[in-house]
Amino acid sequence: MKVLQHTSECLAIQERLIGIWLLSLASIGVGIFMFFLFEPPVDVVGACCIALGCIFATLTPSETFIFDKRNGCLTAHKRQILRQQTRALSIKDIQAVQVDSQEFLGAQFYQIKLQLTSGESLKVTKTVTTDLQQQQRIVRHIRGFLSITATVQGELLQPTRPI
Repeated sequence: MKVLQHTSECLAIQERLIGIWLLSLASIGVGIFMFFLFEPPVDVVGACCIALGCIFATLTPSETFIFDKRNGCLTAHKRQILRQQTRALSIKDIQAVQVDSQEFLGAQFYQIKLQLTSGESLKVTKTVTTDLQQQQRIVRHIRGFLSITATVQGELLQPTRPI
């Protein structure tokens, strides 16, 4: 998850599925190895690995959240390999920003969620991570942009403005 833009009127954050991107790079590496070290027809297989790796690295799924104060909306743009989906919500519908924690095999995993006034929970980060500091940094960006203050040890963030 990274912050693409943070101005007074717009906050854009993006998450890419790094696992698919790393597999694509591995495919490119194997393809280069096969292409240069072997003779036909194996080098053709290597060229195909390079081509497929480049295609998948370019088309790695991503999700971008754009908080726009000027229009008062949150746009969630999800891009998968062959499909794109866009969802627009009002910024006023955001009730809380929450770093959700889950335990699995003794390890803590964290994920950012937006709690909406409708009771729905919208995941900002689809993949879970053990890096709590990164999740808290992203939450601080969102909180600062939306003028939301922390209430419970930085985990649950409630709005200061009336809803």
